[in-house]
Amino acid sequence: MEIKVKTIVGGCVEGEVVVSRTPISFLGDVDLETSKIVARDSNARNRVIAKKILIIPRSRGSTVGSYIIYALYKKGLAPSAIITVDPDPVIIVGCVISNIPLAIGIPHKYLNTIKSGYHAYFDGDRGVLIIEKRNTHSY
Repeated sequence: MEIKVKTIVGGCVEGEVVVSRTPISFLGDVDLETSKIVARDSNARNRVIAKKILIIPRSRGSTVGSYIIYALYKKGLAPSAIITVDPDPVIIVGCVISNIPLAIGIPHKYLNTIKSGYHAYFDGDRGVLIIEKRNTHSY
């Protein structure tokens, strides 16, 4: 499936998808040492986001989240790309300072259609996210 998105931070990446249907706070919902989602209300709880394409509706919470994204990046534990439904200043700043590809505007319906473990290719130059249903599960 091919989905048009709006690129905020460019780049082209490919890899496993992690989808959280609930917003994520990078301060408190992501473990800084393991990059696991630890939010109790997330369907993606215990999933590692390092080097994955993270798809979320938006972030929530503290502006410190931008620096958490940067800290994950410095430790080699950041997502390879973040795709969101709604633009969010916390994620935008975090991705800009970390040079993590970022796209916004994925239709909300895809949060229920795309499954964690699917394979994706994000082409930031064209503003396209391509999802393949092959499962690559690597926790």
